[in-house]
Amino acid sequence: MSFLSPFFLLAVAAVGLPLIIHFLNLKRPQRVAFSTLAFFKELQKTTIRNIKIKRWLLLIIRLLAITCLALVLARPFLPPGFGSRASSQAPALNAIVLDNSISMNRIGQKGPLFEQALEIVRDIEVASKESDRFIFQVTNGSAEFSNIIGHSQLLNRLEVATTTPSGNYLAQRTDDLTQILEDAPYENKRLFVITDGQASQLRTMEALPEIPRNITATLFDLGKVDVQNTVINHVQSSTSMIGAGLPVQISVDISNEAEVPISNQFVTLEFNDQVVGQYSVSMAAGEAQTFGFEVIPTAEMPNNGRVLVEGDEFTADNAWFFTIQVPDTRNVLWVNEADQTLDQILYTEMVLQASGQNDTQLKYQKIQT
Repeated sequence: MSFLSPFFLLAVAAVGLPLIIHFLNLKRPQRVAFSTLAFFKELQKTTIRNIKIKRWLLLIIRLLAITCLALVLARPFLPPGFGSRASSQAPALNAIVLDNSISMNRIGQKGPLFEQALEIVRDIEVASKESDRFIFQVTNGSAEFSNIIGHSQLLNRLEVATTTPSGNYLAQRTDDLTQILEDAPYENKRLFVITDGQASQLRTMEALPEIPRNITATLFDLGKVDVQNTVINHVQSSTSMIGAGLPVQISVDISNEAEVPISNQFVTLEFNDQVVGQYSVSMAAGEAQTFGFEVIPTAEMPNNGRVLVEGDEFTADNAWFFTIQVPDTRNVLWVNEADQTLDQILYTEMVLQASGQNDTQLKYQKIQT
């Protein structure tokens, strides 16, 4: 038997506390003769013996409760080759499905969940016999690893495994590996699924057929992690009339998608490699806010911008990139209809002339109908 959290085995030492309390209670009080208490001497010895037995039973129950609690916190699991109906000496085929979705980048009490998952796979490899073989598959991205490999190849694939936001194939690839295990000529067959238990992943597994009895299946659920998660939902400009040197208002919509409030975070907008504005952010769970910035595009630069959320623990959705394109020339066609009044013509011409003088990207052509 192995343990995912062997540190908690130190809690077994706490069994000494009930022992200490028990032996302290064994200290006999000083006997003082008192005539009116003489009838207590008739107390039967069997009654006293029963009380002592109950005390010892209560002590044993307390010791077992503390020991069981320490073992539960240490999270024991059976390594490959243990507890199977097949011969434990026969080679085993271990199929491992590793959740590599971006939610595995979240940080738990023992560090990033993805690093914890990789460590579990290494523990499985260490607990396996030299003759055991593996099939390693990830849930997201392309299905690259479907062949049977040895110990060294498994460790090499762990070195290059990374999280990716594309795809969600936990159910499909678990089913594929189950089929491979059924057809494989191995006496011991084991399936390991390592995930953080996201509903989007596990919901699809409910439709999977039942795992065959000759396959030992183990699910490692890394548990729920309450982390702050500020999401940039949308970035948009206030106008579609873009010109060099003309201010453009940029609005940024963000929301707190976590179940815990956020505070002391910052929303920053960078434009053409310069910070043009920053806001301090504090939001309750599920709250959304909009922040406004002003940028001035130029004709000489590509006018690239970036919105950043700083201080958020989940970084996969903390950046939004955008580009403002300044057109070389905006051509305006002014159609002067015959029924227009002189005032309308003069006003329109005055506006177009003023715009052309202040904006070199504006050119207009006048035609008469």
